[in-house]
Amino acid sequence: MQDSRRSFLYKMTLLSIACTKNPMTSYASKNDSVDWTSIKSDYMIDDYPIMNLNSGSAGIMSRLTFNNHIEYLRLINSHAPYEILSQWEKQIKSNLHRLSDLIHATRGHLYLLRNSTEAINIVLWGIKWKKRNEIIYATCDYPLLTNSLQSLKKKKSVKLVSVNHGRLKEISDDEIVKNYERKISKKTRLLVVTYITHREGHILPVKKICEMAHSHGVEVLVDAAHAIGHIDHSIESINCDYYTSSPHKWLNAPLGTGVLYVNDDCLTQLNPPLSYPLNHSDKVDKFEFLGTRAFQNGMTLGHAIDDLENVGLVNKQERLHMLKKYWTEKIKDLSEIEIITDINRSCAVASIKIPQQHKVQQALLKKYKIHVKKSGYKGEGFLRISSNIFTLESDLDHFVTALVDLTK
Repeated sequence: MQDSRRSFLYKMTLLSIACTKNPMTSYASKNDSVDWTSIKSDYMIDDYPIMNLNSGSAGIMSRLTFNNHIEYLRLINSHAPYEILSQWEKQIKSNLHRLSDLIHATRGHLYLLRNSTEAINIVLWGIKWKKRNEIIYATCDYPLLTNSLQSLKKKKSVKLVSVNHGRLKEISDDEIVKNYERKISKKTRLLVVTYITHREGHILPVKKICEMAHSHGVEVLVDAAHAIGHIDHSIESINCDYYTSSPHKWLNAPLGTGVLYVNDDCLTQLNPPLSYPLNHSDKVDKFEFLGTRAFQNGMTLGHAIDDLENVGLVNKQERLHMLKKYWTEKIKDLSEIEIITDINRSCAVASIKIPQQHKVQQALLKKYKIHVKKSGYKGEGFLRISSNIFTLESDLDHFVTALVDLTK
């Protein structure tokens, strides 16, 4: 009986690995030939009565990826979890290699974590700081990143130097680079830069920023929480020192899926988490001693990558950009609404400033069954709209109609 049980588990694991490629129709030929209505049906988006225009906070898995995720969850709860994990390890590593290939992480190593925040903290608390080292960051960075920096300042006596770009829409890429460069001093140790801002979806010129920072001998940490599965990009081309992202956003991987990239040149000088064995301080695996976590996420990651490959990243990026242009074009002449985002320097995300934004947000939800994100800066609030590949033009027509009605 025991042998048959083990045989069953082993066969199930082999089956899950063999089925890593989702048997979905491949849509990756040309954007104009993609059946987006069919793709929408691949997601469970219509199973809930509220239209989701907040993919920026977190993505959702496709039906097939979700079903595979449930099977992995069922399997790991059917027997000793670490025995199941031992049979999964090869496939999880393969999935991580696929992700590495997707973002061209050729000059360093990629680690599977829970989210960008965890990855950022591994870097910030792993750097061997000297007293009064300076860290440059910007007011457009994510609040949890800022919280981490404030804690680091208190514990490590580092100095924080803030950059305020103002309205990103109103300045050029060159001006953004210069804003960072003006803050660099001989004490600057690290520059933190957000790839795609979470408030307005602005894509920063990270490659130029890295080139500038390196010319001054400053390392760069790129917070790319919104980049993977959203825009076509290459870590090799960006040439940053550290890179973090959350595939559970635009790659539509399971919630709690994050990654950390560390350049080979930075590996030995970065202290790992406290749980690592002391004899692994200079080894590649020193960031992998994290204890028990959602191992099924590593398996499901491969299916999320399949979904992206079936559509094609370039097709997806073009579609997301087109959807944003579709609805912003329809509201650009409404005097009551201001588009905060630079449409040409963003992809899926755009934000709008509108009078009584809280009431508008609530009315969108209660009256029109549309969920959008409330965002903004201190003293200036706006609404963030982030559609996805399961969003159709007809959905956005409904959203625009609602906005027009609410601004009459």
